Amino acid sequence: MIACSNNQNMLVGKWKLVNTSSPQRMNKSLEKGLIWEFNEDNTYTSSSFEGVNSQGGWRAEGSILYMTDAGIADKDNTVGEMEMIKLTEDNLTVRISNGHDWIDLMFQKMIE
Repeated sequence: MIACSNNQNMLVGKWKLVNTSSPQRMNKSLEKGLIWEFNEDNTYTSSSFEGVNSQGGWRAEGSILYMTDAGIADKDNTVGEMEMIKLTEDNLTVRISNGHDWIDLMFQKMIE
């Protein structure tokens, strides 16, 4: 997967989940310290205090962020598609939708 524009290069780095539009549904992710790390080679890792949750490739097309989960042995790759509501140098908000329901996840860029 290849990032489509220089603007999307703002995604490269580590992002920590700091808030959500539905804390009661995402409480475990908030407590576990969910972190997304986007690399320049268009790979990503989703991790928490418990270890790696998923990893694979990513790309951004306009306001849509695609993340491919490499999956577990004997399972197909899955592609997550989410809308980037806000992207600045310090903040990322994505909306995950399943057709009839949605949730916003707010991330803050981690300084290394």
